[in-house]
Amino acid sequence: MASVVALDFSRAGIRAVQIDEAYTPRPRISRFGNVAVPEGTIFDGEIVDTGRGVKAIKELWKKSGFTTNRVAFGIGNRKVVVREATLPVLPKAQRKQSLRFAVEGQIPLDLDDAILDFLPLRDVGGGQQEGLLVATVKSGLETTVTAIEDAGKQVDAVDFAGFSLLRVSPGAPGETRPSSTSARRAPSS
Repeated sequence: MASVVALDFSRAGIRAVQIDEAYTPRPRISRFGNVAVPEGTIFDGEIVDTGRGVKAIKELWKKSGFTTNRVAFGIGNRKVVVREATLPVLPKAQRKQSLRFAVEGQIPLDLDDAILDFLPLRDVGGGQQEGLLVATVKSGLETTVTAIEDAGKQVDAVDFAGFSLLRVSPGAPGETRPSSTSARRAPSS
């Protein structure tokens, strides 16, 4: 199974772990590392200085010996909105297409500039399910994703930090892979 490097961004630096056999019942941490970043590179969990972010990511790979360019990271700053929601039970692909319309008016964000996700927790009958709705501002992620890609890495998944452990824990509610409504990117050609 493929490996992925999970990144964590803080004002002081970037921490990372390489997870082999990611998204399986038996993921394994094979490498880890961290690098410090100059003040002003990262704010509120997002890279705000792309040039210094690229340099730090490249240094992290060199220093830590990561063997994959696939990256996943979580977001959990004040731009993230989490709400309990009850939505119709729908297949994942259909839910992704209809989520924007189902939650209109429930979150204080411009839906044209939002990334939405829904983690179903339980069926409540009548074709409905309760879960957690997560939304964030898309433009806030752009510099982070740009820095990762400019460093020669491929963004495999972006997830709400609070969901990260739920999604990789076998038997936990919700899905065991990153949601397709997360800001996932197709491989570059």
